Amino acid sequence: MDDSPPISQRPADLADEDPPPELESSEGATHYYLPRQWSLSYALTKKQWRDFRERQKALDSDWTHCKCPKRCNAKTLDEKWKYDRARHTKSFISAAFICGGCHWLKTPPFRIKTWLELEDSVVPSPSKSPHIIDCLGWTQQRLDALRDSDLKTHRAQARRLARLNREVQQGIAAIVPAPPDRLSPQELEKLVRPGQIMVVPWRIDLSGLTRYGYEQNQIVVFEKRMYDLAAKRMAGDDDSALRGWG
Repeated sequence: MDDSPPISQRPADLADEDPPPELESSEGATHYYLPRQWSLSYALTKKQWRDFRERQKALDSDWTHCKCPKRCNAKTLDEKWKYDRARHTKSFISAAFICGGCHWLKTPPFRIKTWLELEDSVVPSPSKSPHIIDCLGWTQQRLDALRDSDLKTHRAQARRLARLNREVQQGIAAIVPAPPDRLSPQELEKLVRPGQIMVVPWRIDLSGLTRYGYEQNQIVVFEKRMYDLAAKRMAGDDDSALRGWG
Protein backbone atom coordinates (compact mmCIF):
# COMPACT_ATOMS: atom_id res chain seq x y z
CA MET A 1 0.00 0.00 0.00
CA ASP A 2 1.26 3.48 -0.84
CA ASP A 3 2.33 5.02 2.48
CA SER A 4 2.79 8.54 1.11
CA PRO A 5 0.77 11.24 2.89
CA PRO A 6 -2.62 12.36 1.56
CA ILE A 7 -2.35 14.72 -1.37
CA SER A 8 -3.61 17.69 0.66
CA GLN A 9 -0.70 17.24 3.09
CA ARG A 10 2.07 17.05 0.51
CA PRO A 11 4.27 20.03 -0.37
CA ALA A 12 2.25 23.08 -1.29
CA ASP A 13 3.33 23.35 -4.90
CA LEU A 14 1.88 20.14 -6.39
CA ALA A 15 0.43 16.78 -5.47
CA ASP A 16 3.57 14.89 -6.43
CA GLU A 17 6.93 15.77 -7.93
CA ASP A 18 6.41 17.39 -11.32
CA PRO A 19 8.71 16.11 -14.05
CA PRO A 20 11.59 18.36 -15.07
CA PRO A 21 11.57 20.19 -18.43
CA GLU A 22 11.14 17.94 -21.43
CA LEU A 23 14.41 19.12 -22.92
CA GLU A 24 17.71 19.77 -21.15
CA SER A 25 21.21 20.26 -22.51
CA SER A 26 24.54 19.20 -21.07
CA GLU A 27 27.91 20.58 -22.17
CA GLY A 28 26.43 21.52 -25.55
CA ALA A 29 27.00 18.04 -27.03
CA THR A 30 23.94 16.21 -25.75
CA HIS A 31 20.31 17.19 -25.26
CA TYR A 32 18.34 14.99 -22.85
CA TYR A 33 14.74 14.48 -23.85
CA LEU A 34 12.00 13.48 -21.38
CA PRO A 35 8.96 12.39 -23.41
CA ARG A 36 5.47 13.26 -22.33
CA GLN A 37 3.06 10.44 -21.64
CA TRP A 38 6.02 8.13 -21.08
CA SER A 39 4.75 5.77 -18.44
CA LEU A 40 3.75 2.18 -17.89
CA SER A 41 0.10 2.89 -18.67
CA TYR A 42 1.12 3.93 -22.20
CA ALA A 43 3.94 1.43 -22.71
CA LEU A 44 2.45 -1.86 -21.49
CA THR A 45 0.05 -4.03 -23.42
CA LYS A 46 -3.58 -4.04 -22.24
CA LYS A 47 -3.05 -7.47 -20.69
CA GLN A 48 0.11 -6.36 -18.87
CA TRP A 49 -1.62 -3.22 -17.59
CA ARG A 50 -4.66 -5.17 -16.33
CA ASP A 51 -2.30 -7.49 -14.46
CA PHE A 52 -0.48 -4.54 -12.92
CA ARG A 53 -3.78 -3.03 -11.75
CA GLU A 54 -4.73 -6.32 -10.09
CA ARG A 55 -1.36 -6.49 -8.32
CA GLN A 56 -1.92 -2.99 -6.92
CA LYS A 57 -5.41 -3.93 -5.71
CA ALA A 58 -3.92 -6.92 -3.89
CA LEU A 59 -1.57 -4.57 -2.01
CA ASP A 60 -4.25 -2.08 -0.99
CA SER A 61 -7.54 -3.30 0.47
CA ASP A 62 -8.90 0.27 0.40
CA TRP A 63 -7.97 0.91 -3.24
CA THR A 64 -11.48 2.14 -4.19
CA HIS A 65 -11.02 5.35 -2.18
CA CYS A 66 -8.63 8.17 -3.03
CA LYS A 67 -6.52 9.60 -0.21
CA CYS A 68 -7.91 13.10 -0.83
CA PRO A 69 -9.86 14.72 2.05
CA LYS A 70 -13.30 13.67 0.74
CA ARG A 71 -12.10 10.14 -0.04
CA CYS A 72 -13.44 10.37 -3.57
CA ASN A 73 -14.03 7.33 -5.75
CA ALA A 74 -10.68 6.08 -7.07
CA LYS A 75 -10.63 4.50 -10.52
CA THR A 76 -7.36 5.69 -12.03
CA LEU A 77 -4.15 3.82 -11.28
CA ASP A 78 -1.58 6.57 -10.94
CA GLU A 79 2.16 5.98 -11.20
CA LYS A 80 4.62 7.78 -8.94
CA TRP A 81 8.06 8.51 -10.41
CA LYS A 82 11.27 10.06 -9.17
CA TYR A 83 13.30 12.28 -11.50
CA ASP A 84 17.08 12.34 -11.07
CA ARG A 85 18.18 15.31 -13.14
CA ALA A 86 21.87 14.75 -12.48
CA ARG A 87 21.73 11.25 -14.01
CA HIS A 88 18.80 11.97 -16.36
CA THR A 89 17.01 8.94 -14.95
CA LYS A 90 13.28 8.44 -14.38
CA SER A 91 12.66 5.82 -11.66
CA PHE A 92 9.40 4.06 -10.87
CA ILE A 93 8.57 4.34 -7.16
CA SER A 94 5.03 3.06 -6.61
CA ALA A 95 1.44 3.27 -7.80
CA ALA A 96 -1.90 4.06 -6.20
CA PHE A 97 -5.52 4.33 -7.23
CA ILE A 98 -6.66 7.96 -7.09
CA CYS A 99 -9.67 9.98 -8.22
CA GLY A 100 -9.90 11.84 -11.49
CA GLY A 101 -9.47 15.26 -9.90
CA CYS A 102 -6.25 14.34 -8.15
CA HIS A 103 -4.95 12.66 -11.29
CA TRP A 104 -5.55 15.86 -13.25
CA LEU A 105 -3.60 17.87 -10.68
CA LYS A 106 -0.53 15.67 -10.74
CA THR A 107 -0.41 15.22 -14.53
CA PRO A 108 1.11 18.30 -16.24
CA PRO A 109 -0.05 17.43 -19.81
CA PHE A 110 -3.66 17.20 -18.59
CA ARG A 111 -3.37 20.56 -16.87
CA ILE A 112 -1.81 22.21 -19.93
CA LYS A 113 -4.58 20.83 -22.15
CA THR A 114 -7.19 22.33 -19.81
CA TRP A 115 -5.51 25.75 -19.66
CA LEU A 116 -5.12 25.96 -23.44
CA GLU A 117 -8.71 24.89 -24.08
CA LEU A 118 -10.00 27.51 -21.63
CA GLU A 119 -7.82 30.16 -23.28
CA ASP A 120 -9.16 29.25 -26.71
CA SER A 121 -12.76 28.93 -25.43
CA VAL A 122 -12.83 25.34 -26.69
CA VAL A 123 -14.51 24.33 -23.45
CA PRO A 124 -16.78 26.49 -21.25
CA SER A 125 -15.58 27.71 -17.88
CA PRO A 126 -16.54 25.22 -15.14
CA SER A 127 -19.94 25.88 -13.63
CA LYS A 128 -18.91 24.52 -10.24
CA SER A 129 -15.78 24.56 -8.13
CA PRO A 130 -13.20 22.08 -9.42
CA HIS A 131 -11.94 19.23 -7.28
CA ILE A 132 -8.72 21.08 -6.53
CA ILE A 133 -10.75 23.78 -4.71
CA ASP A 134 -13.80 21.87 -3.51
CA CYS A 135 -11.90 18.89 -2.08
CA LEU A 136 -8.22 19.78 -1.82
CA GLY A 137 -8.87 23.22 -0.38
CA TRP A 138 -6.89 25.30 -2.86
CA THR A 139 -7.78 28.97 -3.29
CA GLN A 140 -8.60 30.44 -6.68
CA GLN A 141 -5.47 32.57 -6.37
CA ARG A 142 -3.31 29.49 -5.91
CA LEU A 143 -4.98 27.76 -8.84
CA ASP A 144 -4.41 30.82 -11.04
CA ALA A 145 -0.73 30.83 -10.04
CA LEU A 146 -0.46 27.16 -11.05
CA ARG A 147 -2.05 27.95 -14.42
CA ASP A 148 0.33 30.85 -15.05
CA SER A 149 3.35 28.75 -14.08
CA ASP A 150 2.23 25.82 -16.25
CA LEU A 151 1.67 27.99 -19.32
CA LYS A 152 4.97 29.83 -18.88
CA THR A 153 6.87 26.53 -18.68
CA HIS A 154 4.91 25.06 -21.59
CA ARG A 155 5.63 27.98 -23.89
CA ALA A 156 9.31 28.13 -22.99
CA GLN A 157 9.64 24.44 -23.77
CA ALA A 158 7.75 24.85 -27.05
CA ARG A 159 10.28 27.47 -28.14
CA ARG A 160 13.22 25.25 -27.20
CA LEU A 161 11.72 22.24 -28.98
CA ALA A 162 11.03 24.29 -32.09
CA ARG A 163 14.63 25.49 -32.14
CA LEU A 164 15.96 21.96 -31.71
CA ASN A 165 13.64 20.70 -34.43
CA ARG A 166 15.21 23.21 -36.83
CA GLU A 167 18.65 21.98 -35.79
CA VAL A 168 17.63 18.38 -36.54
CA GLN A 169 16.28 19.39 -39.95
CA GLN A 170 19.50 21.30 -40.69
CA GLY A 171 21.65 18.34 -39.68
CA ILE A 172 23.15 20.13 -36.67
CA ALA A 173 21.53 17.65 -34.26
CA ALA A 174 20.62 13.97 -34.52
CA ILE A 175 17.94 12.00 -32.69
CA VAL A 176 19.20 8.91 -30.88
CA PRO A 177 16.18 6.78 -29.85
CA ALA A 178 17.83 5.19 -26.79
CA PRO A 179 20.55 6.04 -24.26
CA PRO A 180 23.87 5.60 -26.09
CA ASP A 181 25.05 2.86 -23.73
CA ARG A 182 22.14 0.69 -24.93
CA LEU A 183 23.38 0.89 -28.52
CA SER A 184 26.36 -0.73 -30.17
CA PRO A 185 29.12 1.55 -31.55
CA GLN A 186 28.02 0.59 -35.06
CA GLU A 187 24.39 1.55 -34.36
CA LEU A 188 25.44 4.88 -32.83
CA GLU A 189 27.73 5.64 -35.75
CA LYS A 190 24.82 5.24 -38.18
CA LEU A 191 22.73 7.73 -36.21
CA VAL A 192 25.24 10.46 -35.34
CA ARG A 193 27.90 12.06 -37.48
CA PRO A 194 31.02 13.60 -35.92
CA GLY A 195 30.25 17.04 -34.55
CA GLN A 196 26.48 16.56 -34.38
CA ILE A 197 24.54 17.24 -31.16
CA MET A 198 22.87 14.08 -29.83
CA VAL A 199 19.24 14.19 -28.67
CA VAL A 200 18.75 11.21 -26.35
CA PRO A 201 15.92 10.05 -24.06
CA TRP A 202 16.28 9.81 -20.32
CA ARG A 203 17.16 6.47 -18.78
CA ILE A 204 14.41 4.45 -17.13
CA ASP A 205 14.68 2.52 -13.85
CA LEU A 206 11.89 0.03 -13.14
CA SER A 207 13.53 -1.79 -10.25
CA GLY A 208 10.69 -0.54 -8.03
CA LEU A 209 8.42 -3.08 -9.71
CA THR A 210 9.95 -5.83 -7.57
CA ARG A 211 7.58 -4.84 -4.76
CA TYR A 212 4.75 -6.04 -7.03
CA GLY A 213 6.29 -9.46 -7.44
CA TYR A 214 7.77 -8.94 -10.90
CA GLU A 215 10.87 -10.95 -11.78
CA GLN A 216 13.92 -9.34 -13.38
CA ASN A 217 13.20 -10.88 -16.79
CA GLN A 218 9.73 -9.29 -16.73
CA ILE A 219 11.17 -5.92 -15.74
CA VAL A 220 13.62 -6.09 -18.65
CA VAL A 221 10.67 -6.62 -21.01
CA PHE A 222 8.89 -3.59 -19.54
CA GLU A 223 12.02 -1.46 -19.85
CA LYS A 224 12.29 -2.36 -23.53
CA ARG A 225 8.67 -1.35 -24.06
CA MET A 226 9.38 1.98 -22.35
CA TYR A 227 12.38 2.69 -24.59
CA ASP A 228 10.41 1.65 -27.68
CA LEU A 229 7.73 4.15 -26.65
CA ALA A 230 10.35 6.87 -26.14
CA ALA A 231 11.63 6.25 -29.67
CA LYS A 232 8.09 6.65 -31.07
CA ARG A 233 7.55 9.85 -29.10
CA MET A 234 10.82 11.29 -30.40
CA ALA A 235 10.05 10.29 -33.98
CA GLY A 236 6.56 11.80 -33.80
CA ASP A 237 4.97 8.55 -34.95
CA ASP A 238 1.66 9.06 -33.13
CA ASP A 239 -0.73 11.78 -31.99
CA SER A 240 0.69 11.80 -28.48
CA ALA A 241 4.15 12.94 -29.57
CA LEU A 242 5.31 16.36 -28.49
CA ARG A 243 4.66 19.26 -30.79
CA GLY A 244 7.82 20.55 -32.33
CA TRP A 245 9.07 17.32 -33.85
CA GLY A 246 8.84 16.66 -37.54
